[in-house]
Amino acid sequence: MAETILQVVGFPGLLFCSFLGFLYEGIDRRLYARMQHRMGPPIWQAFYDFGKLFFVKEDLTPAAAVSSVFNLAPVLAVASTTVLLLLIPMSSSQAVLASTGDLLVILALLLIPELAIGIGGLSSSNPYGAVGGSRSLTLLLAYEFPLILSVLSPVIIVGSLGLTEIVSFQAQHGWLFLKAPLAAVALLTVLPAILYKVPFDAPLALYEIHDGPFIEYSGPKLALFYLAKHLELVIVTGLAVSLFFGGPESIHFGAFVLPPIVSFLLKTLALLGLVSYIRAVCARLRIDQTLRFFWFGVAPIAALDLMRIIIMH
Repeated sequence: MAETILQVVGFPGLLFCSFLGFLYEGIDRRLYARMQHRMGPPIWQAFYDFGKLFFVKEDLTPAAAVSSVFNLAPVLAVASTTVLLLLIPMSSSQAVLASTGDLLVILALLLIPELAIGIGGLSSSNPYGAVGGSRSLTLLLAYEFPLILSVLSPVIIVGSLGLTEIVSFQAQHGWLFLKAPLAAVALLTVLPAILYKVPFDAPLALYEIHDGPFIEYSGPKLALFYLAKHLELVIVTGLAVSLFFGGPESIHFGAFVLPPIVSFLLKTLALLGLVSYIRAVCARLRIDQTLRFFWFGVAPIAALDLMRIIIMH
């Protein structure tokens, strides 16, 4: 019991992944700035922002808001991402809550933070919040189908819905990126959308709808939403690594061996660099353009690889 609590709260649970998520967000901001020939904020800026919001800023609830929904939404977002952390293999091929069908649980739980953000924005009674909330739900509708199609390819190759089995399969047969490259590309395209990164940041659109669903949030509640999104950064990059890039496998350089957790961190950092690069070279898409892009661009690519794998197996 004590070991389980330590895993949930400490490593690889909430505290470790919170630190990692804020660190990755700081690295992302710095990389993004350097790609635009700017200095950018310090890497620790995300930690400062969270601390200021959670411990210093006042917590307000608009008088016209649906207060019960408005206040519950950020708690729900953090709770769901905390459970998700325990389903992603980080320090070994087996996650804390590993099961035979954990991919189904992961896909279901990934919906909850986005639904919480959308419903929180709609409950704020602010027109910008309502527009941002509706956009976040539309974005969820746009990328969910390609996400499911891309995840199905490794499932069919391995014959299991368990991430442990998928990671173990790659340790013996090589990365699934080489066996299902189009599905991997589709999943990597979905990553910025889950994280609300350019070009899929229409729900926030800072200079258009002023941070959208978050516009009426302040203090600890806004800090919780930011925490949930930073935890998602660790979760979705870790999911992509587990599905297509071998997961937290040990890397051998002659007699020198990198531990699984170091392998996990290096691979997720590489995917973070890809997300930063996409931000730097792309302009923001309108929400209708985003919907068409995922349904008529990314989904067919993932479906093509899926059909090829079904025929071959």
